Amino acid sequence: MNITATSQADSTKSVSAAVTVNISFEMDEYTASMLVTTTHQFTPTIAGTTNTAVNWTVNGVAGGNSTVGTITPTGLYTAPRFLPVPVL
Repeated sequence: MNITATSQADSTKSVSAAVTVNISFEMDEYTASMLVTTTHQFTPTIAGTTNTAVNWTVNGVAGGNSTVGTITPTGLYTAPRFLPVPVL
């Protein structure tokens, strides 16, 4: 991230600095068998920022889909209605 300060007296004068923001993200690992269409609430713990929003994916699909299950913006995962066919 870059932060820039520009002079109010002379807007052609400015200076920028690169800033590194350290944010930690933790979530308990969850491995279990779930029945089709059942749900599980995932709750991440985020420190070092006031923005605690996360983007959820299921098998690389943003928000999931009917094949792999879906996850809401708040982390509620719903297993798919049918078991996915394994890709060989």
